Amino acid sequence: MSLGLNILLIFVFLVIGAMFSGTELALVSLRGSQIEQMEQEDARGARVAKIARDPNTFLSTVQIGVTLSGFLSASFGASSIAPFLIPLVESWGVPTFVANPLITIGLTLVISYCSIVISEMVPKRIAMQKTEAIARAVVPAIDVFATICRPIIWLIGKNTNGIVRLLGFDPNETESEVSDDELRVLVSSNTNLSKDERVILDDVFDASETIVAEVMRPRADVVFIDGDMPLDKAADFVHDMPYSTRPPTSCTTCRTRDTR
Repeated sequence: MSLGLNILLIFVFLVIGAMFSGTELALVSLRGSQIEQMEQEDARGARVAKIARDPNTFLSTVQIGVTLSGFLSASFGASSIAPFLIPLVESWGVPTFVANPLITIGLTLVISYCSIVISEMVPKRIAMQKTEAIARAVVPAIDVFATICRPIIWLIGKNTNGIVRLLGFDPNETESEVSDDELRVLVSSNTNLSKDERVILDDVFDASETIVAEVMRPRADVVFIDGDMPLDKAADFVHDMPYSTRPPTSCTTCRTRDTR
């Protein structure tokens, strides 16, 4: 097999690993609302929702795919490309017993670096930006691969659940509830909301901690200003009272007047 074909096969293994790696982050990044919306849209979205709600299946599947692709690219690359490079290194006066391990280690490091960039960083960066698109495009293939590897996935799932239980966690729990602070951060960082909308939503978060007496007072406790009171007397009256708002009325029991 030629050197070019060997390099092409290594690249294919790296791309396969990238597919699994990107799918993993895309599925993990999907919010519950996104999953429900995709499930209602079409059959492919329902397929994505089914996989996303079964973390044991999709995590085991992508890990098998990433591990196999990484192992094959590194081992195949070192064994198939090394014979082409060893004679070159020997021509530089390097002994064979030194050239052989040197080339093997060097190729392994180079392929591992390419694996980090091509199979990990690039697909994950793209998956962060195009979560739904990546999930829709790749999940059907992942589902087929999961069906093929079902016995291995079942074994991995059982072992994983057992270890998770030993560590004191619930293996069936997929995500924790969103806290008030997280919701506040989501609201404040959402550029689609105007400043007034952010203020309104922020007040909503504080509503549960606000008692009625802080925003409303019984009518019997409200201090009214006679609407016919001269302005100078009204100013003195307001100055002597501790309240910030005093509705003017035509009488103490009648309707209030508009202060605008």
